[in-house]
Amino acid sequence: MINRKALILKTVIAAVTAIAITFIQVHNGMVGLVAVLSFATGILAAEVWDALTSGDSMLKGTVLRVAGGMIFLIGALSYASPGADAFSVFVLDTMLIGYALTAISLFRAYKFGWGSPDGRDNIVLAVVHFSLAALFALDSFGVNELGEVPAVGFFGAYSAIVAVLWGLRAFDPKRSS
Repeated sequence: MINRKALILKTVIAAVTAIAITFIQVHNGMVGLVAVLSFATGILAAEVWDALTSGDSMLKGTVLRVAGGMIFLIGALSYASPGADAFSVFVLDTMLIGYALTAISLFRAYKFGWGSPDGRDNIVLAVVHFSLAALFALDSFGVNELGEVPAVGFFGAYSAIVAVLWGLRAFDPKRSS
């Protein structure tokens, strides 16, 4: 059973992030960092709200642990590297958020059942989240050098894609709320 209100909240957060990145003229590391941190804060808050309102204690524990770990890691990375440029922190934070959302989506797919419509939707979302995380991991390891403008653009495109996927799930009339 899906929580339509949490999905609508996640849709709005992702859509606002995508629109903001699209229509801001400057695509430097600071814009990307602000976008990814606001996206991560909103999405993780919506995930926690969704988990707390569900009756599943296993889902609550998993989502709360992953969200808490992500907040701790992002804060520790930002605090431990005060001299790092905004683009490097943006790349690392985006990679971590991608991996966290992949873990949450795969766990939700497991809980709903791999073959159920909600399970399949979560698998598609996990692939999208993992693709973003892998792209930014390749950049942070030096395999594929992304510039600031393409990296922020990729994050904006990712935000638009997940906004559409979450919006379709939220407003699907065949699913119970």
